[in-house]
Amino acid sequence: MKKLLITLSIATTLTTAAFADIKVDDKGKNKDATTTAQYQFAFEFKNAKDVEWTVTPSQLQKATFTLDGVSTAAFYNMDNEHVATTQYVDAKELPANAVSQIQKYYKGYTIGQVVKYIDADPVYFVDLKNDKEELLISVTKDNSVGFFKQIK
Repeated sequence: MKKLLITLSIATTLTTAAFADIKVDDKGKNKDATTTAQYQFAFEFKNAKDVEWTVTPSQLQKATFTLDGVSTAAFYNMDNEHVATTQYVDAKELPANAVSQIQKYYKGYTIGQVVKYIDADPVYFVDLKNDKEELLISVTKDNSVGFFKQIK
């Protein structure tokens, strides 16, 4: 359940931190990533390039960076624990069976960005658009395709 909540938080955007001086905005929300999270990140992603840090509205510390030429994001909670990693991937990486299901159930939609949630059981989040609306669907490791969120 916890993984699902974290995944939901990340897909739609994605306690006090110890050992850091945290800046807050006028609503008491963290504005900057903690030093501890940044050290943890540097240890875990030694080859990361062009790293930029933000704190999401759901209070996850997000590092966006390039890893081996791929746009990647790592998320840390406010206890400085690494909770997720995502990558923008080409739609060609989607399993063929999943693409067939998308074409069958979402006729008239175009595949936009594809984000891969990297875990033992990776999940793809696929942006679909047509003239009237935009949807986010998920594709699981067993090629199951499901509605995730209405974007517009």
